[in-house]
Amino acid sequence: MASLSPRENYLLAMEHKPTEFIPMAMLDTTFLGGMDDFEKGPPGGGGKDGFGVTWVFSNHTGINGPIPEPGNFILKDVTEWKKVVTFPDVDAIGWENKAGTDMAQYDRDMLAVSYVSSNGPFERLAALMGFENALLSMAAEPEAVNDLFTAIVD
Repeated sequence: MASLSPRENYLLAMEHKPTEFIPMAMLDTTFLGGMDDFEKGPPGGGGKDGFGVTWVFSNHTGINGPIPEPGNFILKDVTEWKKVVTFPDVDAIGWENKAGTDMAQYDRDMLAVSYVSSNGPFERLAALMGFENALLSMAAEPEAVNDLFTAIVD
């Protein structure tokens, strides 16, 4: 019988230390995150998000969730991003309350917590200008794309 909790054992593995048993991320951790409301619009998906992108609900995506409204991309030229893109006020988000609500159902003494963001800088660029234009912009205007990515992660 193992003397370590799944959380303790998993954290040892993350630190490249010996474990009592082989940890399994899907069993020994809980995954929080995904897309927050400021990333995908109002709860349930639909409407403008904090970046100015309009989201619609789609049951054709395989995930039955929100997607950027097809054909309604707000950024036509990545070099003009400062004139077009807005940014959410992340300081106005009640992070403590959100964490309390998100974590209420989990025993942190037993499970490790992993935060997953399914909307990184490239996904945000694609939401702003479409997948094809995002790729073309990365090739044609790498400096502008880098500036936008830096602003997004900041």
